[in-house]
Amino acid sequence: MPNGANNISAFVPEVWSKKLALVEKTMTNFINDFANREWEGEIKSFGDTVRISLPDPENIILGSGIVADASAVSPTQKTLVIDKSRNVAFKFNDVEQAQSQFNLIEGYLAMGMQKMQDAISLELQQAVFDDANVETYGTSATPIAITVNNVYDFVVDVKVKLTEKGVLNSEGYYTFKGSQEETKQLKPMLCVTPKVYGMFLKSTHLTHPTVAGDDILKSGERKQIAGFEIMQDTNIVNVTGSAVNAQPYIAGTKMGITFANQFQKVEALRDLDSFADIVRALQLYGFTIVQPKSLIKGFVSM
Repeated sequence: MPNGANNISAFVPEVWSKKLALVEKTMTNFINDFANREWEGEIKSFGDTVRISLPDPENIILGSGIVADASAVSPTQKTLVIDKSRNVAFKFNDVEQAQSQFNLIEGYLAMGMQKMQDAISLELQQAVFDDANVETYGTSATPIAITVNNVYDFVVDVKVKLTEKGVLNSEGYYTFKGSQEETKQLKPMLCVTPKVYGMFLKSTHLTHPTVAGDDILKSGERKQIAGFEIMQDTNIVNVTGSAVNAQPYIAGTKMGITFANQFQKVEALRDLDSFADIVRALQLYGFTIVQPKSLIKGFVSM
């Protein structure tokens, strides 16, 4: 028998694992936590534009005496337009699907949709930082210095700023009299990077001396940190100006941003040139910062 004829390496089959490796995920829920979607129904039912009227309380004049001085009040208008779109597409061949016990097409579609939502969330976050009417507390060049000993003071300072502007109060948010919307109790949110969130975990001011910081936060007591719900976000680190020594944050309520999704389409079609399926998804949406004073943006350093 010729040398090498007994080599059976060519007949050893390649095994495809039936377990799918996990992948990292972006941690963000900014759209749901920071944007109100109350006009979404009107967008979907009637058109791609909704004009939002904001009251004009500044021009209501208080006087003294019998004769009152009258002034004209003119509600301001904000326009929410569905003028943005995002899409995702991929091609998946039959062999890869056949050699897996999972429905990989659905898995990839879920990941694609998540990436699309992450991109939209970052777009909203960047819009907040780009809006000159949103108050800035700490810039990328001169961030607010925080430590484990004063991080609670920083959160209190942010709350004081929102309270002084009338964004927060003990009774909640009062809507304009006659509005179809009812009075709502707002939940102030504070969106921070993982590094800043780590400050909360390490701070002795926010933890019990015998309980780990993460246990305190997981148990729901994080809601009591100066009244803010703390939201850890791995997406916000990508806004312009972010750096190791300039960690971005956004604080405020849902009254600041309005978001609407008008149309979302997901479809699968057969590729004519290969044994594969093409899956694609499209989303039409729009957003606007309706009340900039309901938000605070900035950077901190550690």
